[in-house]
Amino acid sequence: DLVNGTNKRTVAHELGHTGGLSHMKGSENATNLMMQAIEVNKYGNKYSNATYLNESQVKVIRDNYIHNKLNKNSPLYKNGKIII
Repeated sequence: DLVNGTNKRTVAHELGHTGGLSHMKGSENATNLMMQAIEVNKYGNKYSNATYLNESQVKVIRDNYIHNKLNKNSPLYKNGKIII
Protein backbone atom coordinates (compact mmCIF):
# COMPACT_ATOMS: atom_id res chain seq x y z
CA ASP A 1 0.00 0.00 0.00
CA LEU A 2 2.91 2.37 0.65
CA VAL A 3 4.41 1.66 -2.75
CA ASN A 4 1.19 2.05 -4.74
CA GLY A 5 0.23 5.25 -2.89
CA THR A 6 -2.94 4.04 -1.15
CA ASN A 7 -1.36 4.27 2.32
CA LYS A 8 -0.26 7.84 2.96
CA ARG A 9 -0.41 7.58 6.73
CA THR A 10 1.99 4.93 8.05
CA VAL A 11 5.22 6.87 7.51
CA ALA A 12 3.76 9.95 9.25
CA HIS A 13 2.50 7.72 12.11
CA GLU A 14 5.96 6.20 12.59
CA LEU A 15 7.55 9.65 12.48
CA GLY A 16 5.17 10.55 15.30
CA HIS A 17 6.74 7.75 17.36
CA THR A 18 10.18 9.10 16.48
CA GLY A 19 9.01 12.45 17.84
CA GLY A 20 7.97 10.81 21.10
CA LEU A 21 4.24 10.21 20.58
CA SER A 22 2.40 7.12 21.81
CA HIS A 23 -0.67 5.41 20.42
CA MET A 24 -4.04 7.02 21.11
CA LYS A 25 -7.22 5.19 22.10
CA GLY A 26 -10.89 6.03 22.36
CA SER A 27 -13.61 7.14 19.98
CA GLU A 28 -12.82 10.80 20.59
CA ASN A 29 -9.43 10.19 18.94
CA ALA A 30 -10.71 8.28 15.90
CA THR A 31 -9.21 10.85 13.51
CA ASN A 32 -5.85 11.09 15.28
CA LEU A 33 -2.69 10.12 13.40
CA MET A 34 -1.43 8.15 16.38
CA MET A 35 -4.41 5.77 16.46
CA GLN A 36 -3.59 2.25 15.33
CA ALA A 37 -5.49 1.00 12.29
CA ILE A 38 -7.48 -1.53 14.30
CA GLU A 39 -8.63 1.23 16.67
CA VAL A 40 -9.56 3.60 13.83
CA ASN A 41 -11.59 0.87 12.15
CA LYS A 42 -13.24 -0.06 15.45
CA TYR A 43 -14.90 3.36 15.56
CA GLY A 44 -16.01 3.27 11.92
CA ASN A 45 -13.51 5.80 10.63
CA LYS A 46 -11.46 5.29 7.48
CA TYR A 47 -7.82 4.64 8.38
CA SER A 48 -6.46 6.96 5.67
CA ASN A 49 -8.50 9.86 7.11
CA ALA A 50 -7.02 9.58 10.61
CA THR A 51 -4.30 12.21 10.15
CA TYR A 52 -5.00 14.77 12.88
CA LEU A 53 -2.50 15.77 15.59
CA ASN A 54 -3.68 17.84 18.51
CA GLU A 55 -1.83 20.84 19.91
CA SER A 56 -0.31 18.94 22.84
CA GLN A 57 1.09 16.29 20.47
CA VAL A 58 2.73 18.97 18.35
CA LYS A 59 4.23 20.47 21.52
CA VAL A 60 5.66 17.08 22.55
CA ILE A 61 7.43 16.76 19.20
CA ARG A 62 8.64 20.37 19.37
CA ASP A 63 9.94 19.99 22.94
CA ASN A 64 11.70 16.72 22.12
CA TYR A 65 13.34 18.44 19.17
CA ILE A 66 14.42 21.44 21.26
CA HIS A 67 15.86 19.19 23.98
CA ASN A 68 17.55 16.78 21.53
CA LYS A 69 15.31 13.86 22.54
CA LEU A 70 14.08 12.73 19.13
CA ASN A 71 14.63 9.04 18.45
CA LYS A 72 15.15 8.40 22.16
CA ASN A 73 13.76 4.87 21.81
CA SER A 74 16.13 4.01 18.99
CA PRO A 75 19.00 1.56 19.61
CA LEU A 76 21.20 4.28 18.10
CA TYR A 77 20.35 6.66 20.98
CA LYS A 78 22.87 6.26 23.79
CA ASN A 79 23.57 8.55 26.73
CA GLY A 80 21.38 11.31 25.37
CA LYS A 81 22.92 11.30 21.88
CA ILE A 82 22.39 9.62 18.53
CA ILE A 83 25.40 7.51 17.65
CA ILE A 84 26.00 6.85 13.99
